[in-house]
Amino acid sequence: MLEPLQLVVSRLPRHKAALEPLKPAIRFLEAYYTGARHPNGPGDLSPRDFYTRDQAAEALDAADGVLKTLRRLIANPEDQSQ
Repeated sequence: MLEPLQLVVSRLPRHKAALEPLKPAIRFLEAYYTGARHPNGPGDLSPRDFYTRDQAAEALDAADGVLKTLRRLIANPEDQSQ
């Protein structure tokens, strides 16, 4: 299985340079993705009991930044700027 970062780059290969600044945010979000996908992650705790409000806000901000960039690249395929 491809990691999320590899998957994004593989689907938008000509935008590799524009995607480079997203690497830290995607790697940061990977921890939340992996934890949610593996049942032995936080034990019997639900995500609301495991993550703090600040962690959730930080993750949402990171995801919002990634999505905005990807939407811009998809809407404007010739735009390779950051």
